[in-house]
Amino acid sequence: MARGRAVPGPVEIRAEHDGHAGARQRVDLPAGGLAQPVVLQLRPAGLAVGGRVHTADDGPVAHVHVQLQRKTPGADGAPLRQSTTTDEHGAFRLTGLAPGRWQVLVSGGPRLKVRATRIVELAAGRPEPDLDILLAPSPAVRAQPAR
Repeated sequence: MARGRAVPGPVEIRAEHDGHAGARQRVDLPAGGLAQPVVLQLRPAGLAVGGRVHTADDGPVAHVHVQLQRKTPGADGAPLRQSTTTDEHGAFRLTGLAPGRWQVLVSGGPRLKVRATRIVELAAGRPEPDLDILLAPSPAVRAQPAR
């Protein structure tokens, strides 16, 4: 993070704190500085989604990447993407999510050619989704020489 005098022009101001949803605001910084303070309001962590990633024989899939991408646009400053990895039991949980549609992407990494996707709708007052995700191998793609 840069410290000291800011260069005039467009800047994004962000605020984060444990247990709270992040906030951000874009402002055009004039040469003389801002005439009014920028106020960012941090809200307690928002909604959450969790679940378990497993194989067809119900075995846990440990240490795979789980990413949520926000599909509902919003100017609320909430993150558009969050990610984590599954634990040794294939379990994961992401918190601080805004209401709306989220795409869940699960990938096995470069050595495990598997992937799963799902759309989940999050809303205040609804129970936290507990996703059951089957991670199956992708069909092999083979290149054939041109004739």
